[in-house]
Amino acid sequence: GPSTTQELLSRGHNPDSVYEIHNGLDIEDFPLGESDNTPKIVFLGGLERYKGVDRIPEIHRHLNNIHEEPVHLDIAGRDGPMREKIENYCEKTEYAQFHGYVSMEKKVELLQNAWVYIATSRVEGCGIAVLEANACGTPAVGSDVSGLRDSIINEETGLLSDGDKPELFAEDVNKLLENEVCRT
Repeated sequence: GPSTTQELLSRGHNPDSVYEIHNGLDIEDFPLGESDNTPKIVFLGGLERYKGVDRIPEIHRHLNNIHEEPVHLDIAGRDGPMREKIENYCEKTEYAQFHGYVSMEKKVELLQNAWVYIATSRVEGCGIAVLEANACGTPAVGSDVSGLRDSIINEETGLLSDGDKPELFAEDVNKLLENEVCRT
């Protein structure tokens, strides 16, 4: 997308050699869903530091300090160096569940049931999971970094936030949790 192109150009790549190929989804694979009355946030992706997975426990704790009822967290994804940290957090936290690697069917179910998708990345190429969440009718809060700036239309399909500041990120997630109009 445009922000990734800018990043490549700023690193000295020749503009004539940079092409944008936009990601697409078969939206039939990601049908609109109905979430229930339980506030839920979800993260899907590799359990890597660059994905900001290590930021999620603190964001979730802050969120549960400010939201009026417990917010459930679902995390699913491929193995990675952050797996142990996430597993430990989910084991000792009543409202957090680690699903490991999931089938396409389960992935869609998690996206449909979530009120908000969280994209906590430090670096992101495109943020395809954000597009998948949006296709299921779920808005996203994402770090304001290249890639996510292209997949999240701020205040339209979600919010861009500061992934380095868990309290601020949690406040932005809470804005969407509390505003049903924004979420639909």
